[in-house]
Order: sequence, then C-alpha cells, then structure tokens
Amino acid sequence: PDPNVLVVLSRLAQQKGQSSFGRELAEAALREGGESSAVALTVVSARMAAGDIDGAAALAADLEARADSRGSAIGQSIRLMLETSLGGSIDVAVASLDTALTLLRRLGGGHFIGVAVSNLGYLHRAQGDAAQALLDANEGVDLLQATSAGGELVSAHLLRAWAFAHLGDINRARTTIDDAKQVARGDQTTEVAYEAAEIEALYGDASASLAHLALVTDSISGETDTGEQALMAQIHGLIALGRLEEASLSVSRFSYGALRSAVAFESRRHLVSASIDVLMGKTQGLQLARDCEIRAEKQGATLWASVARLFAASGDHSTFASEVHRQIGRDLAVVSVGADVVACHLDWLDPTTYRVVADEIRRRPERWRSPLRRVVAELDGSGQAEAAKMLDEVGTQEDIVLLRRAAKAAKGGPVPSAAGRGLSRRLAPRVFVEDLGRIEIVIGDRVIEGSAIRRKVLALLAFLLTRTGFAAAREEVLEAMWPDLDPATAQNSLNQTVYFLRRVFEPKFSEDTTPGYVGQDGETLWLDKDLVSAQSRRCRDLVMESAAPADPAVVMELARSYHGKFALDFLYEDWAAHYRDSLHAAYLRVVETSLKADTDSGQYERGILLAQVATEAEPEAEELQMALTRLYRLSGSLAAASEQYQSYARTQRDLGLDPEPLEQL
Repeated sequence: PDPNVLVVLSRLAQQKGQSSFGRELAEAALREGGESSAVALTVVSARMAAGDIDGAAALAADLEARADSRGSAIGQSIRLMLETSLGGSIDVAVASLDTALTLLRRLGGGHFIGVAVSNLGYLHRAQGDAAQALLDANEGVDLLQATSAGGELVSAHLLRAWAFAHLGDINRARTTIDDAKQVARGDQTTEVAYEAAEIEALYGDASASLAHLALVTDSISGETDTGEQALMAQIHGLIALGRLEEASLSVSRFSYGALRSAVAFESRRHLVSASIDVLMGKTQGLQLARDCEIRAEKQGATLWASVARLFAASGDHSTFASEVHRQIGRDLAVVSVGADVVACHLDWLDPTTYRVVADEIRRRPERWRSPLRRVVAELDGSGQAEAAKMLDEVGTQEDIVLLRRAAKAAKGGPVPSAAGRGLSRRLAPRVFVEDLGRIEIVIGDRVIEGSAIRRKVLALLAFLLTRTGFAAAREEVLEAMWPDLDPATAQNSLNQTVYFLRRVFEPKFSEDTTPGYVGQDGETLWLDKDLVSAQSRRCRDLVMESAAPADPAVVMELARSYHGKFALDFLYEDWAAHYRDSLHAAYLRVVETSLKADTDSGQYERGILLAQVATEAEPEAEELQMALTRLYRLSGSLAAASEQYQSYARTQRDLGLDPEPLEQL
C-alpha cells in the first residue's frame, strides 16, 4: 500500500474512464499518505470524476488550509470554482486560479498547469469570453496531451469545441468534439455526450443534440453530477425543438441547491425553467427571467445573465428591441443562444437591428431553423410573417410544405403568398443538359441517358435549349414538333409532353411545392434558366466572350467544352439543324482565328495545344489539320509535322481532293 503507487494506479484508472476504481485507489492512497498534497489532489480529481462533488470540495478546502503553497493554492482555486456552481463569485474564482497558475508556472508541473488553465477557461466560458476560453483550451490541450490522457484532456477538448461554436465555427466545433471522443474512455463518454449535445442545442442542430444524448440515456438523471448536466443538455435540446411540455417535465428532475462541477449551474437551472415559462406564455415567466438575470449577474456569469435578459425583456416591444440591439454590440452569439425567444419577436426589431440578426440567422441556420419553424407553425401575425421570411431563406426541404401551408392559412394576410416557393427553388437540384453529341441529363446526382426518355419529351427539351432564353411561343413549338396535326390534337400532345418533361426533372411534381423547371402559360413555354443549363449554351456564351482580340484562355476553354455537334439524337430535324450548324461554324471561326493569331505572333506551343484539343472534337476539319501541321513545322517539330501531314493528306484524298504540299503549308 505505497501511496505513491496507488496515486499512479488511480491516475491510470481515471485515464481509462474507470472512475469508481480510480476513486477507490485514490482513497486508499489518502488513508496511507494523507499528508501529501499530491495524494490529496489525486483524491480531489478522483472524487470529481466519480461524481462526489461535495467530497471533492471538502478535501479542496482541507488542502487549502495546509502549509504547502502549491497544494494550498490549487485547493483554494478548486473550492472556489466548485462554489461557482451555486452562487460563488466567478471573478473571485478567476483571481484565485490566476494566482495558482502564477505559482505553478514558477514551480513547474505541466499536468497541474494544464488542468488549472482548462478550469480557468470554463470560468471564462461562463463569463461569455469565448476568445479567451479558446486560448485557455488550446494551452490546456497542449499541456495535457504531453502529460496525460485522462478526463482533463477530454474536458479541454470540449471547452475548445464550445469556444469554436460560440465564435461561429460549428463545423470546427464538431471536429473538436470528435477529438474528444478519440481520447474519451469509459465514464468520460458521458461528458462528451452532454457537452456535444449542449453545443448542438445552443449553436447547431437540435436534433443532433438529442442524438448525442441517446447514447447515454441511462445516465440522464438529476441525482448525479454528470447525470444532471446531461439533463440540462437534454432540456436545451427539447426547448430548441419546441417540445416545451417535455422540457418542463424534465426541469422538475433538477436537484436545486446541489453542488456540481459546472460553473453557474444553479443559475442555469433557474434560467431554463424561466425560459420554458416565457415560451409557453406563463405569466410568471418574465419575473423568473428577471430573477435569473440578477442571480447570474451577481456572480459574474455574464453569458447566462445576457440570455436571461433577452427572455426578461420579451414582454415589451421597445424593451426587447433595445435589449437585442444592445446585445449585438456586445456579443452577437448570445442572440443565437437565445434564438428561441428572439425568433418569436423578429417583427419587433428596428430595421438596423433586424439586418444584423438576419445575417446571424444566415450564419447559423441550423440553430435557428427549429425556433423559426415553431413560430411559423404556432403563432400568427407579423411575428409569424418575419419568421416565415427567414425560414424561406435558411430552411430545408421539409420546410417547404410548412411555409406553403402557412401562406395558404394567412389568406393574403401577413405571411407572403409566395412563402416556400423561393426555398423550393434554392434547394432544387440544378439540371445540366449535356447536349453536344448524344443528349444526357444530369439532375443533382442523377444521370439520365437521353435514350431513357420518350423521344418527343427529349425533343421538346432539346428544342427549348435552342431558343433564346430557353423560351418559345406555343405556336412555334407546335409548328416544330407537330406540324402535321390539327391544332386541337397538337395542343393536347404538347400538354402531355410537358407533363412528362416535368416529371423527368421532378418525379413528384406539385404545382404548389416543387420548384418548376418547366413553365407554361397560355402563349409561352420555357425552361427556368436559373435551374437549367446546357453545354451548348455554355459554348455559345464562350463564343460571345471570344470577340477579337480573343482571350487565349477563353478560346481554350471553348475548345475543351465543345466536344461534338449539337443533339445528334435529332440530326435530321430541321429545328435542330440551324442551331447546330451556326454553333459549329462559330466555334470553328473562333478557333481558326486564334490559331492564325498564335501562328502570326510566334506562340507556336500555345497554338499547338489549342489545335490538338480542337481536332479531338473535329478530327476531319481541313483547316484545323492544316493549322496543326503548320504549327508543328514552324515550331521545329518536323517528325510530328510529317505525321500530321499524312493524316491530313489521307483525309483529303478520301474526299477526292489533292492535298496542299507540306512545304507550302
């Protein structure tokens, strides 16, 4: 029973997430060598890991009273930090930790410095100082990676993840959570789950929040330290999802007044309860939120005091607008933490404040979607209209039906009649038609061969691609597609063809909720240019960009893009011939003009590359073959010139023509 050996074994057990066994070993070390500060500190850590926060605080106070300066400083800082979970001053705890860190840096001990600086970061987190918390977390991670791989390192990673999330980088926060998962062992996985869940609930995706907690459902309880912190994260997730009745029931499981390892936890217990009451419209909610603000402000928990202030101000139009305006000047992220109440009153904000909040919604769309959905689904009036407007910008596919339903229910009221249509178009997969050579259609990640589509349907698509703006008059379409049918029959055929063309793009086409790739009215038929593009149109645009003097880069892009004549599926259709021939002629003109310019200016290598690319699409073009042969000869590549000349000569003889002599090219 050597206490030093027991300390080492306890630390190893804690690193493996074996909190109960680690505590047994640490307590045994305390019995054998209780006078050692190193032993006492190990026991404090083991008790906290095992959830005995009262025992950890008592031993920290005992350690504080000892003569050992390092142990005393650490003991005091731990005691003060644990007391902040109830009402202890965060500023006093920060000052104590700063003093302890100064001593530790002088005496050495990377592990203790890493733990202390990580603890300091959690205090800065409650103060809402994400930038400083990130610096603390980075230092803590570096020191703890070099000295240990236990729960303290997991906590440092999770602090870092929170800082990234608060500062607006939710993706990096998620990556950092993955880093914590990599080093978490045993009981430590619960901490990862509830911290990740809280980050998602307050800054990201509320559904992902509850998914994290689903992995540790049995641990959620108001009776233990980690269990109650998991319960807190669960409540935040339920609030964000608008499941307020469930959240209210969960609040009843809190152990009010119990010491915990989380800073300002008592303030947060009261805050989530007040938040639920406010969102449910209960009369006592506003006063409870004011009480939470006073409690959090008194102990220096600035982050939670700011959130409480938003909820407390939500009973009055002007007070709320002023509070949001003040908050965006201090810490805009707090507006997103309080998104559940801010989303209810977007219509109360002045134009300047509204623009800033709207930008924040666009920056953190995952956080705001659920609150906006709740407002659109449950409220009415101008508040619902503003929420619908923002959801139309940041929503997902599932929100289209919700917005359309709200627009119809408003019957010309505050919710715009077009709500949901813009979202439908923004989320619609773009269509790209490969119409040079045989036709192929790419819709998002779907690829449809032209041969898999009814011929008249494919013909109508190709015809519209040949028209300016992808639009044509109804009579023009009928004349091109059904010239031999009487008007009534032709019109019926057109309607059926449009029906099937729409379903090529949208198998579940709905006039109300799908974006509408194909438009039709009494006189006109068109493809939506914002949703549909085509290779031939891209080439025609590049031809227009290639006005003399042509940019060589644009000409090369044209040569690489033009890899065949338009719509070979309809080679003998009159409506396709003019478009096909004019595009081909324009392409050859641009390429030949550029080749002549390169030849005259001595840019032989560039001209050779262009000619090589161009002849892949047009291997029998006489001018291209002659130009490539000439460029090879002028550049000194005589063997290549001779071989290319033979190809040119064979082509000419096959046509019954005499080729130009090589030396005259």
